[in-house]
Amino acid sequence: MWIEVPTQPTIAITKWVPSMAPFLLKHLNGDAGSAVTRFLRNKIPQPYEQKDADDFIAHCSEEKLFTSYAIVLLNTSDSNSNGDNNSQNILAAIGSIGLVFNDPTDIEAHVAELGYWLAQEYWGRGIMSAVVGAFIKNFAAPLSISHHRADVPLRKIYAYAAIENKGSCKVLELNGFVQEGLLKQYAWKRGEYHDCAVYAFFFKPVLK
Repeated sequence: MWIEVPTQPTIAITKWVPSMAPFLLKHLNGDAGSAVTRFLRNKIPQPYEQKDADDFIAHCSEEKLFTSYAIVLLNTSDSNSNGDNNSQNILAAIGSIGLVFNDPTDIEAHVAELGYWLAQEYWGRGIMSAVVGAFIKNFAAPLSISHHRADVPLRKIYAYAAIENKGSCKVLELNGFVQEGLLKQYAWKRGEYHDCAVYAFFFKPVLK
């Protein structure tokens, strides 16, 4: 099953499946892969190999404190393309989006970290902004009513963005995230330190 993305009729969000592994290898390797992973955590290795793809997809299916979904390109010209979410209508996986939850028994059980990436060839089309909005509405918002791993509902989503990554900062701001602070030299990637902005999205008004 997939969730369609408003304003992006050829894009949807769905679960990762083993048949999507080749797309991970395509988008996370070479010069394009280097660009995609420039500000991502080192959990996405370079080069990205078949075992990495297989392990990642298997990890996604476990549905524990880490959850990630595929951003897919749809074949909207197919007459069978409809709400039945036929997997044959998926042309390619072009990115990923998900949440990392905290220990459900600890004081941060109501908080989760948002992460995402999009294949370089699809940058600059407004896709990621629309995907983040659809993801929060359809996947994250329901958890603000009843958390899937604790009695404490999800109240806050935070995300880090290197200040050089203007595109990611814009994606977050367009979706109602507010910058809570700036962490100096927070990330060390490829021989350079990066200052990171901390963004937050609240499902309910901040208590004063």
